[in-house]
Amino acid sequence: ALERALEPPPADYADLVGRLTAALAEHLATDRHAREAARVALAAPEAAAAPFRAARAAVLRDWFQKAKAQLGVSAPDGMDAAAVNAVLIAGIEALAVAGSYAGVTLSEAGDRARVSRALQRLAVGAYAARLPEGGSGA
Repeated sequence: ALERALEPPPADYADLVGRLTAALAEHLATDRHAREAARVALAAPEAAAAPFRAARAAVLRDWFQKAKAQLGVSAPDGMDAAAVNAVLIAGIEALAVAGSYAGVTLSEAGDRARVSRALQRLAVGAYAARLPEGGSGA
């Protein structure tokens, strides 16, 4: 599912992140085993879930590193891409596990398309925005 996110090649890092997060949302929406694994990882005590979370993070990190190298893209200088991507992924997993949030669900194709567009906009916004030195954006 994630490999399809690279066709056609993303234009830049923001496009890559938008596509990766949309592919993850689609995967969690359509694969009940993946969704249940995410649910268990979120609900389990930290010590019990740590190995699973580490393995999942390693898979995503490795895929993302390969994709960046293959495409020749990288995060903008000075951007904490790990934090931005972690927030996006956590939001996707929470939505998938909750089933519905604020009237949006991943179980409906129309809502999945809305979520995909929102993720693309969030990625573009996050990676295009420049905060003042030491700024919080608040």
